[in-house]
Amino acid sequence: MLCFFCLFGAAMHVRAQIKNSLTAYTATGPVVHPKVIVSETDTGQNGIVYHYTSDQKYNLNVVYIIPSDYTPTEDFRERMSSILLRGQQYYGQQMEAHGYGYKTFGLLKDSARNLVHMDVIYGKYPTSGYRYENYSHAKQEVDSFFAANPSRSHSMHTLIITPMGGPFYGIGKWCFAIDHGAGFSINDSTSVYIGGMFHEMGHAFTLPHNSVKANEPALGTALLGYGNYTWGHPDKTTSLTDADCAILNEIQVFNKDTGIYYQPVKVSLPRLHASYDSTKKAIVVSGRFKSNAIINHMVYYADPNIDNEGEGVNRDYNALSWASPVIGKDSFYLEMPLSAFVYKKGWVAYQMKIMPIAAKLGIATEFDGHFNIKDGRPIVAFGTKNILNNKGWSATASSEQLTDEPAPISNIIDGNKETFWSSRWKPEPDKASLKLPFESKRSI
Repeated sequence: MLCFFCLFGAAMHVRAQIKNSLTAYTATGPVVHPKVIVSETDTGQNGIVYHYTSDQKYNLNVVYIIPSDYTPTEDFRERMSSILLRGQQYYGQQMEAHGYGYKTFGLLKDSARNLVHMDVIYGKYPTSGYRYENYSHAKQEVDSFFAANPSRSHSMHTLIITPMGGPFYGIGKWCFAIDHGAGFSINDSTSVYIGGMFHEMGHAFTLPHNSVKANEPALGTALLGYGNYTWGHPDKTTSLTDADCAILNEIQVFNKDTGIYYQPVKVSLPRLHASYDSTKKAIVVSGRFKSNAIINHMVYYADPNIDNEGEGVNRDYNALSWASPVIGKDSFYLEMPLSAFVYKKGWVAYQMKIMPIAAKLGIATEFDGHFNIKDGRPIVAFGTKNILNNKGWSATASSEQLTDEPAPISNIIDGNKETFWSSRWKPEPDKASLKLPFESKRSI
């Protein structure tokens, strides 16, 4: 997944709504002393020894790159720590609101000083060498650092921070964000940078873009949609979605076990059915899967093609999302009410993405389909089909294209969905008739 965030240019129900915290991070509830699983010790330039610990084996790697022509403010560690602790709290509150308990990503912290562990790299390049177009410079330097210091990498998830003008990217399990350098307060000029960091961290946690559904107005704006612009505003709510939380529940840095993550798995959908139920006024998706892994949820994305924006990464900010727990060990079922759809006037084409969510993996794979909504009524026909045995079939046509880009009549029964028959179109168009005689009656 590659995200470019430009600053200037039967699903699970939410049990509570969490407003964005505008106060400095503070621990709440009784004091708990968790078991220390990972620790790091650093000595600062001032001679102070910092002790960083975590009760999780897997923790988000945080790397701060200082360009060769840049002098950071003296409080950059405190500022970035404050932001990251807010982010850790925010993600935990959102997971709790969606029914997973207070579950968040791991960070190595010096709790006595409220500091987050950061590996500081003095970069080879000036500030201009870490712009959007040069983000690979930062990644190469971080790769080299971890290769030379493998014990400093505490997971497969990494946040790289650079000064103003650096990139906001999410790619794979890494992301890039910037230090706005403007103190500790959250206001109109800083919240977009902080929200942008949390958005890109979502991509490092393998989350795709998505938006809030029309029938969930209390969620406000999805963080992985345009929530980077709304996070931190007192009169606005920015939320994770059901699909976001179902994925986060399975990934490495959100779990406290010490098992092995991200092993290859196999998943297939031997049965998939989708249709519009006019009585329920909902698109119903169901099916069965086969896998060598434990599948706990299925997540679904309905991505509208608005203004011919196309499909794929960075064209999916307006994708609606759902999550459903699996039924038994191999089945799934979801109702997508028409009231959830934002875009349904006129003719709207949708790409449907179905993603099995595997234990210790997250997104296992993706299965795609398409449907349309015309004047408020869905037209749904994707899913597995019963393929007729074409043994003994024959096809004839009064015309076929045999030169240039050949499309002979034999293509129509060859079983290859990539080939097709065409009447003659060159050197001049030709009318045609087609015959497909069957040996017996068939239901189609």
